Amino acid sequence: MAAIPVLVIVTLLAIGWRKWPDILVDFGSELYLPWQVSSGKVLYRDIEHIFGPLSVYFNAALFSVFGTSFTVLFTANIVLYCAFMAFLYAFVRRISSAIAASVACTLVAVFTLSQYTICGNYNFISPFSHEAIHGLMLSMFSLQQLWSFSVTARRSSLVTAGILLGCVMLTRVEIGLVACIVSMLFFLLLVRNGRAARLVASMVLFAGSAVLPSLIVAAYFGMVSSGREVTFFITKPWQYMLSPAITDTSFYRSGMGLDNLSGNLLRMATGAAIFLLPTVAVLLARFRNRYVMVTTRLALALYLSAAGHYWGDTFFFPALPLIVFVSALFMVWEYRHEGDKHAPTLALILISALSLGLLCKTLLNCRIYQYGFYVALPAVVLIAIMLTWYLPAWLEHRGRNGAGFRNSMLLFLACFAAHYMWTGAGMLQLKTHPVELCPDDKIMAFTKEIDARTPLVSQAVQWIDSNVCQDETCLVLPEGVMLNFLTRRENPTPYCNLMVPELVYYGEGTILNEFKSHSPDVILVALCKDPSEYGVGPFGVDPANGRMIMEWIESAYRPVALFGSDPLAGYAMGIKVYRKEVSADSAATGT
Repeated sequence: MAAIPVLVIVTLLAIGWRKWPDILVDFGSELYLPWQVSSGKVLYRDIEHIFGPLSVYFNAALFSVFGTSFTVLFTANIVLYCAFMAFLYAFVRRISSAIAASVACTLVAVFTLSQYTICGNYNFISPFSHEAIHGLMLSMFSLQQLWSFSVTARRSSLVTAGILLGCVMLTRVEIGLVACIVSMLFFLLLVRNGRAARLVASMVLFAGSAVLPSLIVAAYFGMVSSGREVTFFITKPWQYMLSPAITDTSFYRSGMGLDNLSGNLLRMATGAAIFLLPTVAVLLARFRNRYVMVTTRLALALYLSAAGHYWGDTFFFPALPLIVFVSALFMVWEYRHEGDKHAPTLALILISALSLGLLCKTLLNCRIYQYGFYVALPAVVLIAIMLTWYLPAWLEHRGRNGAGFRNSMLLFLACFAAHYMWTGAGMLQLKTHPVELCPDDKIMAFTKEIDARTPLVSQAVQWIDSNVCQDETCLVLPEGVMLNFLTRRENPTPYCNLMVPELVYYGEGTILNEFKSHSPDVILVALCKDPSEYGVGPFGVDPANGRMIMEWIESAYRPVALFGSDPLAGYAMGIKVYRKEVSADSAATGT
């Protein structure tokens, strides 16, 4: 059964080869930060970062050992991804069946290696945030070790789970918070099973192990810096996540579905009704005529397949939180009666808790594209297990035809996976234009007919390579540090991205003072993404989006090149290049 997900993984990797990242946004930071750290810079002291340090330093170690290139990073991510999928298959098979493990891994492969929007980065090979995928993987590993401890009572599993949770806290704090809640739920379930006598000792051992990774990182920062970073790596991610100035932006509100509360709630309820009610009706029905049983199950499979094909993005994925919640309630009810007699149910309860916690990021606007590729992963695994193993076994235990129900669900999930694999692979096959200065950094992008940014980025890369000396510095605003990495030109400031959240969080005045103190030789201003998703106008034009910084640039720099349209003249795509005036050094340095 493992051959099916392996075939899907190999196929999607081949189709998406070097096509995974976006050519300008997000992933550039995932390349640039490890490059700078591997070159001797210290995170939080020399470079600002709003997440934990684990992923950056892990990738920096890869660059230090194997060399700095896109090839090194995506190769390492492929190896890590295959290891994770092997773990996932083994874990799911252990708590359910080989069929459920194969289905779960196939669905995960389809959703984590495909592309459904013009913007790349929403996959496990070139993610928009390594902290997201590393945090998710570590959370799943920790969950598995907790469950293993409940089965074997080995303290080594508890220590391992704690260390893994501590590592999660060094990635993204929202994932770490969810993993902590799942761990607390696990210990509460231990109490329910009459293990209160061991609970305190187990929790102390687990908590002590969880603190260990942070102590090691704190010791490192204490040795390589003044010690200020010891506080920063712990507090800054929490400050960023909890800042109302960030969470109240239109981007985050629409991403969570809070911009249309009633409409999104109705969509969630409708989706749950479309997919849950017919399934539950068939599940609970008592069939006596075999012909009726077969035709009814076949009709259910075809109905769900059609609904998934036409309404998957509209209803099914938005209903995921409600579907997972109903599944969790059902399993908790079963666990109350089964307890240790059915240990896999405990694992499924923990997976459902992790699923619900992660889905909070897109709670009322859940989707498989964009953030859905990782926040929906545990939910997809849970649903695959429920439909192909848990519910069929539940039916068989009550004398019904569980195999027939499983077969109908396999047909539905096969059609569902085929639809999304075809759609995602079709998008990847459109990326045929190479963007590169050296073969190891080559990225395949859309042609200019599909993505107007592609020729602009190619022209900017070539211009920087020809007109900016290797020892000169370059800053791309508001985002586009990918250009720094592809051309190996350093950004002399601590700020890699200046989208609205960063401007709000750090303060435009603070950022401008840093620019004046460490003024780059060349500045590129790029309008390659619509800023209206944050409720603002173009960078440098809108007072809420960098106009103060742009005024300083125009007073201290002169325009020397333009690719596409003027980014300060409207919403058309373009990149404008400025070079520091020789006579304006005093203005550029702020003296």
